[in-house]
Amino acid sequence: MVKKLLSAVVAVCLAFSLTACDVPYIDKVQSEYPVTIGHTAIHQPPEKAVVLNDSIADIMIACGYTDKIVAKGDNCTQPELSNIQQVGNAGQPNVDAIISAKPEIVFADDTISAEAYTAMTDKGITVLRMAAAADHNSLAAMYKKLCSVFDGNITGNEKGITIADDIIVNMSLIRESAPESKTATTACYIFDMNGSAVTGDMFASEILTSAGAINIGSEVTGGTLLIETLKAQNPNYIFCAEGLKAQIMSSDDFKTITAVKKSRVYEIPATEMTRQGNTIIKGVEDINAILFAALQTDVAQSVEADYGIAISEDMSYTTGDEDDNVLAIQKRLDSLGYMPIEPTGYFGASTATAVSEFQENNDLDSRDGIVNYTTLKALFLSSAVERATAAR
Repeated sequence: MVKKLLSAVVAVCLAFSLTACDVPYIDKVQSEYPVTIGHTAIHQPPEKAVVLNDSIADIMIACGYTDKIVAKGDNCTQPELSNIQQVGNAGQPNVDAIISAKPEIVFADDTISAEAYTAMTDKGITVLRMAAAADHNSLAAMYKKLCSVFDGNITGNEKGITIADDIIVNMSLIRESAPESKTATTACYIFDMNGSAVTGDMFASEILTSAGAINIGSEVTGGTLLIETLKAQNPNYIFCAEGLKAQIMSSDDFKTITAVKKSRVYEIPATEMTRQGNTIIKGVEDINAILFAALQTDVAQSVEADYGIAISEDMSYTTGDEDDNVLAIQKRLDSLGYMPIEPTGYFGASTATAVSEFQENNDLDSRDGIVNYTTLKALFLSSAVERATAAR
């Protein structure tokens, strides 16, 4: 009888002990959900999601939720999502296809139509409209929200903060790893020829800054940069969407801008400016590599041997000179697009004009059209700046 009584007491104590140990865990699980975002309450972690916006898709990939995505918008072209069903554009998606995918949640942006939104919510599907981040703080907030949807208030918030912080820190490290420039490097990013550009109220402005540039549109808002502002700010570099470089280089509106005159117009995919997952880092790296190419690679090599000239400090050429070295100078100028006539070996007015233009485009102190030692060294460097459009 005593043994039975002791066994019962031990069992009760053990049960109480286990229950007491489980209380903090139960409290934590219960506190994870519901998650409230805006006016929307999410009561359990979704197993299936549709993402219509490519930037949100980028964040989901960065946070490890790719396996939750059962359908995507047409602009979600990331390789990680290549085998996932497409359901149309973000504004007017194929609602029937989305419903057929049986998601618990759809991630959209503010372009989604009221009709599409209502059609999905009427079917019991949660639709979250998420705005793009504009700065580091709003980026972290976006990551916290998205991670909390899948992992709850506590775990999700912590995960979101950690991943967003990693991206922000990596942005800073890229900038810090580049040698300091002696002069301010001004730049802009242009999405199209109608003035759509990166302005100060967009996260892409942080990308330009982290890459080592000063965004000339940082004091402007609204995503539009007028050509008058471009001319006044006169950026050293222009970055643009794919397919725009040729248009910019041939446009009369841009011809007086330093970036165009010095052939410093570079195409960077627009997605590297707009997607806010790991693509952020790709954008910073690509722009940084262009801005500091000469500092990140070996010192520019001399190409004088290719033209049969041996440069020395006592060399200088001006109007009226004629020899093989002048011919080599003219051939080099011609290869860079500066010579308006065929090289002859005679240093005439046309050569002087070509030299002067080369000196200006390469930021040399002398712009007198005389080929001194400094000009010779710059002219025969592999990194010499070409003329925007060839003189002939």
